Amino acid sequence: MHGDIFVTRCTSCQHLQRSYAPQLASALADLEKGQDSDARPQLTVDQLPKCGGDAWAGSNRYGRCGGLLRPEVVWFGEMPPRSGEIARKMSGCDMLLVVGTSSIVRPAADYAAQVKKNGGTVAIFNLGRSNGDEDADFVFIGPCEETLPEVLQVKEDIAQLWPDM
Repeated sequence: MHGDIFVTRCTSCQHLQRSYAPQLASALADLEKGQDSDARPQLTVDQLPKCGGDAWAGSNRYGRCGGLLRPEVVWFGEMPPRSGEIARKMSGCDMLLVVGTSSIVRPAADYAAQVKKNGGTVAIFNLGRSNGDEDADFVFIGPCEETLPEVLQVKEDIAQLWPDM
């Protein structure tokens, strides 16, 4: 629902690209780790990540127009791109896991009530109490990385896949 941090979208041509690179522009790699959190890095627009990368030389071939890139995620105040599709799926959902949310921001805040209205079951996993807890069938309080594997009975599976965790 909230997008994918490993996908960027060009703000000009809308080209989507997946990347697991730690920095999307060489100027970002030059920023000091552990820099004072109040200090703002001094970057020019030309140094920001762009469609086609640092090597962009003015060509618009293969979806590389030189426009600025942004993460393909929903920022506060933006409407999720597939919210209509998600809402339709909620009407047929028989079990909804609500994980790590205040349940305040719409449209997502309405999904649990929609599932309940249609006869589905709602389980909430959160660090603390949140809006809508009273309407849920199950509420699990605690760190989601602990409560989810425990309730879903996958702790051993996780330990086999990632023994260092």
